[in-house]
Amino acid sequence: MRVLLINSPYNKEEKIRKYRRVWPPIELLNISALFQENGIESDILDLNATPISMNKLQNVAKNYDKIFVSSEGIDRWQCPKLKLDEFISIAKNLSERNEVYIMGPTVSAFPREFLVKTGARAAIIGEPELTVVEIVNKGLNEGIEGLYFIKNGKEYFKPRKTLLDLNKLPPLPYEKLPLKKYKYELMGEKFFLFEASRGCPYACKFCAKRLMYNLGYRIKKAEKVVEEILNAYNRGVRNGYFIDLEFNVNIEESKKNVRRICKLLREERVDFKWACQTRVDSVNFDILKEMKMGGCDLIHFGIESGSERIMGMNGKLITKRQILQAIEACKKLGIRTVGFFMFGFFGEKLKNMLETVKFATSLDLTYASFNIATPYPGSEFYEMVKDELENFEYYDKEVKIEIIKKVISLAYKKFYLRPKLLKTLALTPKILDSINLFLSFSKEE
Repeated sequence: MRVLLINSPYNKEEKIRKYRRVWPPIELLNISALFQENGIESDILDLNATPISMNKLQNVAKNYDKIFVSSEGIDRWQCPKLKLDEFISIAKNLSERNEVYIMGPTVSAFPREFLVKTGARAAIIGEPELTVVEIVNKGLNEGIEGLYFIKNGKEYFKPRKTLLDLNKLPPLPYEKLPLKKYKYELMGEKFFLFEASRGCPYACKFCAKRLMYNLGYRIKKAEKVVEEILNAYNRGVRNGYFIDLEFNVNIEESKKNVRRICKLLREERVDFKWACQTRVDSVNFDILKEMKMGGCDLIHFGIESGSERIMGMNGKLITKRQILQAIEACKKLGIRTVGFFMFGFFGEKLKNMLETVKFATSLDLTYASFNIATPYPGSEFYEMVKDELENFEYYDKEVKIEIIKKVISLAYKKFYLRPKLLKTLALTPKILDSINLFLSFSKEE
């Protein structure tokens, strides 16, 4: 049995193309590790890192018994891709001559529609690792959790209850991915993704986590995390990003694990820098100091809005004071920060958007990213507004999309063209290269 795992590429017109960003599909690497443990031969084809023509792809596919095509890698499980033409084209073309299965967050939201569009044999709903291995071992079986298929006009689906134990994953076969291709514009090359936990205990209404993460929260032990980092390090990786929804959750078990990861990395004395995403109310100076000593170089903070009323209405229960304290602590420790903001929430008016712009430009962030609040299928936001939606990409019943785009353009210009920021960055040309990427979004589309 030979299996091919495919990570489909971004559509050429997507904004991600403006970034010099290529992130690895580590969920496919997990699957390949499980296959290896089960004596199943597999390969990974990451079409984001190594694009090939459809003709060549069809020729490659001839050598495999089963093919699994992912619509989005794990880096997009929280915020699924909105344009899936490339994915549909690949799955449809391969389905004509091969046994093809499809997976990903958008597939999980609309499995029947994507089976019809692609002609694939079945869809994997939710986190894919265990389901994919069971399909290869058992075939198309209605008893497999997480498997959706249609037979004689009847739909079959059994929700996945047994979740992947992150601590029992076999060693990851890094050699199956083109490690030299991966990079993150804010961390550089020699880059890879790591996972220290899966899931999130918080309830932000704009997050589509339930499609892929279920409702639980699982921690990968520090020793396992650092072992994976060192294995990648020995293959040339020097920069990493923890893809966890929240790297440092505000519970004792999580904080203890984060401290342990940092301690182990310090003890190894490796030249390894890393980034993560966490909440402003989950960090303080002491934990940030330990993270810095363990190699933390950059933190993503989801700030979302400058209006506490809007944050509260959308389940982001943080305060401006907490935001200021977290950013100030990072600044003192020399940890770079990215603040993420969104416009077009349910209940948001133009004055609230302008309040966000004013607040963002008052913060001492290293970078800021301004985006449209998207009602992703699978999110509570989507359920609240789905009957009014004309386009999945935005909700504009309160402020029209043309105005939202103008506000975003204004936010980018006001943030990155501040005299104080420009003066600070004038002596750091490498950072200016990264700033140019963000400025490309200041143009209205």
